Amino acid sequence: MPLVLIDMFCNKPNVYRLAIRDAVFETLGDVMGDAAEDCHGVVIDHEPDKQNDLTNHFGVQCNSDAILVTIVFNEEVGLDQKGLLYVAVVRALRQQVGLPSKEIALKLVEVGEQGSVGNIWLYIDALPR
Repeated sequence: MPLVLIDMFCNKPNVYRLAIRDAVFETLGDVMGDAAEDCHGVVIDHEPDKQNDLTNHFGVQCNSDAILVTIVFNEEVGLDQKGLLYVAVVRALRQQVGLPSKEIALKLVEVGEQGSVGNIWLYIDALPR
């Protein structure tokens, strides 16, 4: 069962937050074969101040719509499947929520035996449009 953490800025309507969560869960099911009801998710709100900016962590300047989706797996995931997951998540969020790819960062974390962190992969579209 993957754990999904969605970091975003405060003051977004609950309908928007749920649409993002649902799009990520559905995509995770489509690409990885995990049923949406088997996913666990948390949405974390951040104040958009200069000292605690989601995007500064990655060195990318985005607007207040920027989100970070972290998916934690308790099993190894192939590199090709990680790439497919990123593309599918970006496409789903663009189609269902209207979020551009440059506003989405996806971090995939594999947790090994006894909770040790294995591989961490970060996918981000940092190219100016």
